[in-house]
Amino acid sequence: MAGTHALSAAAARAARVAYARKGFGAAEILTRWAAIVGPTIAAHAVPERLVFPPGGRTDGLLHVTVAPGGFATELQHLEPLVLERINGFLGYRAVTRLRLHQRPLPPAPRRPGRPTAPPLSPAERQRLDSALSGTRDTGLRAALDALGREILGRQGKG
Repeated sequence: MAGTHALSAAAARAARVAYARKGFGAAEILTRWAAIVGPTIAAHAVPERLVFPPGGRTDGLLHVTVAPGGFATELQHLEPLVLERINGFLGYRAVTRLRLHQRPLPPAPRRPGRPTAPPLSPAERQRLDSALSGTRDTGLRAALDALGREILGRQGKG
């Protein structure tokens, strides 16, 4: 099967090309932004594009969209920390400056909701209650009950 390739490899190549068009040779800045800068900064700012000097792939200028409402000033003061986190994450001096653009943030991608299992029949409900009858810890019992409903409800589908 010399002609077959993993879908993940093709998707990774396509993503690199798309990110490179926006100047993101280091695509991890986009995909791992919250992990790099932390949830507080990520809630108020998103990377837009990365511009390198001609012929270089270091000492870049990262354009960042910052939500209106005063966070841009705070981010200016946090710039050395953000640069340290980005470059430490990437392992080289990819970014040396931030350029902040204050405007509404793009909408966050919506994560699909988990499908819910169908309701249990009275017999299934009784079987689950019987299995959990010896569990005294209410938190543990609630967690096991939810797990049991998922498992029993999905068994009925298949």
